Amino acid sequence: MARTAEALEAHLRDDVIPWWLDHGVDPDGCGFHETLWPDGSPGPESERRLRTVTRLLYAFSVGTRLGVPGAEAGAAAALEHLRRVHGDAEHGGFFRTASPAGVPLDRSKDAYDHAFAVLALTEHAASHNNDSALELAAETAALATSRLADEAHGGYFESGSEDWTPHRTGPRHQNPHMHWVEALLSLHASTGAARWLEAADALVALCSERFVDARTGTLGERFGSSWEPLDSSGADPATVDLVEPGHHYEWVWLLARHAAAGGRANSTIAEPLFAFAEAHGLAPSGRVLDAVRRDGQPALRTQRLWPQTERMKALGARGDLRALDTCLELTFRAYATPGGWREQLGPDGAPTEARQRATSVYHVVLGLLEARDALTKT
Repeated sequence: MARTAEALEAHLRDDVIPWWLDHGVDPDGCGFHETLWPDGSPGPESERRLRTVTRLLYAFSVGTRLGVPGAEAGAAAALEHLRRVHGDAEHGGFFRTASPAGVPLDRSKDAYDHAFAVLALTEHAASHNNDSALELAAETAALATSRLADEAHGGYFESGSEDWTPHRTGPRHQNPHMHWVEALLSLHASTGAARWLEAADALVALCSERFVDARTGTLGERFGSSWEPLDSSGADPATVDLVEPGHHYEWVWLLARHAAAGGRANSTIAEPLFAFAEAHGLAPSGRVLDAVRRDGQPALRTQRLWPQTERMKALGARGDLRALDTCLELTFRAYATPGGWREQLGPDGAPTEARQRATSVYHVVLGLLEARDALTKT
């Protein structure tokens, strides 16, 4: 059954975003629930994360553009919560977690979470014509990318202390850098400032030179302190060679966006990433697996929601509408539920958990928007 661009937009406008507007806001506490049970009641939580409020700010801001009733008020509440509860008036940026009562808990500065703060603020600025949100996005990007920069080896440190002193221990990860490319491209699109595209260029080059193994066409997840590949002597041998097909698809989409923005994209890595994911990252059902090994053997046969949305984005960016239609049908049939989406399926296709995560709303909203735009071009 073909899913039209109009139907995808209607699903976001009438189902996904209203569900979280109706149930995700905590009327008795401060902020937004981390998870919801199928009936819309909140799951247990002892803290609320920066990445949750920023992803909901993004989703509600998109809802404003789509004309969702209450979305403008929801986005305004999320922005106010971001600034008041998570905002660090002394050192800048945002605290990582807060209590349900709105008291900061983990006051560290997380690179991954700040990428989402920039993305959400940029989307809010565009959908609400909010110049102050765009200024805050640019200030946040400048602060995080300068204070967490690894001048010796490239990229950014994973996190820093409250005053932004970088945490230099532990493995390095590609995932925060992938989302910084996304955030920087969004900021460049909104401001036209060349500095943001140049910063994205540097991260694309780092991906090409360090993250991707040219021999296997696979994307590494964890690295040593100078971006050297980890081996079993420096990490858990059970996980050191795991790769995530969902991130392969996400980089394929990002590289297409980067090229369209005029960036110095490395066109030689997108095809191997896509080819590996298509050849080895799909279960017999056609759904994307959570993890495989570099030799292509399945490692985790579970299938989370977010890799399915990343495949939608990659297929849309490549203009493969036949495969996109199949992907949409498989995903809707297996994951969509009244009011929400299932988080993960087991190898047998049965749900592995009942609760929906607020952070997954970002994946669903962006995945369906990109699919809608690809279908609209036909």
